[in-house]
Amino acid sequence: MASPGLDMAALQALGSLVDSDLEAWRELLETHLEHSAKLVAQVDLAVQNGDLMALERAAHTLKSSSALFGAMDLTAACAGAELNAHAGNPIALQFGRDVLRLSAIAHQQLLPWRERVP
Repeated sequence: MASPGLDMAALQALGSLVDSDLEAWRELLETHLEHSAKLVAQVDLAVQNGDLMALERAAHTLKSSSALFGAMDLTAACAGAELNAHAGNPIALQFGRDVLRLSAIAHQQLLPWRERVP
């Protein structure tokens, strides 16, 4: 897999939604980071417990918000976890582990954006 990065077009689209208002951008970003952390914790618990239903739900929600913030590799891993969990395929758990790894990377890549609007 290539080195994960953020899709700048997605970030710029969000930046334009807040009309380059840094305070509004920070609030949006902080809300995303906090909500994502909760979803990642749910993914982690689901993977540990082998709970495909819980993995499917958490991955579905995380997939959407990750796409909005341009974390496309994370979005793809969430899609894999969601679809395979829905099908009852245990490979979903590996996708879940990928979600955990990629979410940490996406989080670190988004942190510097607290100080500027894309």
